[in-house]
Amino acid sequence: MRYVRNHINHVHKKLRDFVCNLCGKAFARMSNMNRHIDIAHKELRDFVCDLCGKSFAQRATLNTHVDVVHKELRDFVCDLCGKAFALRTTLNMHIDVIHKERRDFVCELCGKAFAWRTNLNRHIDFVHKELRPFACETCGLAFFLKRSLKEHIYIVHQNLRDFVCGVCGQAFARKSTMNTHINSIHKGRRDFMCESCGKAFARKALMNRHIDAVHKGRRDFICESCGKAFSRKAVMNRHIDAVHKGRRDFICESCGKA
Repeated sequence: MRYVRNHINHVHKKLRDFVCNLCGKAFARMSNMNRHIDIAHKELRDFVCDLCGKSFAQRATLNTHVDVVHKELRDFVCDLCGKAFALRTTLNMHIDVIHKERRDFVCELCGKAFAWRTNLNRHIDFVHKELRPFACETCGLAFFLKRSLKEHIYIVHQNLRDFVCGVCGQAFARKSTMNTHINSIHKGRRDFMCESCGKAFARKALMNRHIDAVHKGRRDFICESCGKAFSRKAVMNRHIDAVHKGRRDFICESCGKA
């Protein structure tokens, strides 16, 4: 019965629940969508298999490839976490980067260190050179990655919000974002805890930002007008608007302070 129902939904009702966030094309099955992304958007293949060099547009597809193709070759097991690898060199690299937190590639401009040279180069291009080669023809906003530009177009200008929260009705462009919203807002989950102070966060990125700003005291974004440093570029921009450009968009209703 389940197969008949799936046949009716996919063939006759033409249900297409899985939408490519790069071009908006819809598919009946997630596997078809993933295959489409890897074939149609191959210029965005940023995820490379360490074992055979094959590249993929999505990390999930890379992980599936490794599990299916190279799983039987994983003879080298990490004693610290149990993760297995096909090559001893890959295991040693995993230990150095994950468990020993080795960061051999250091940015000469700000001192931030990276495990991979490619990540260092990307950091320099994005943060210090401020390269944004892909510009939106509609609003002029520019992006570092072509993938980010396409996501911006579909989310902002085409207003694609295919994933709807069943609790509050808020719509999202990505299923992962909707799941994070449900877990953090409706379920109150805070799965990522700072080991230094115990503060918990809904997303790992928020925890890492907290660690950098609070415990490591990192202030990578410096105002060119007064030299004041900030942990986030958005906060620095608000400072520039309020202090140096005289903008007062956020005003306290009680005292009038901006």
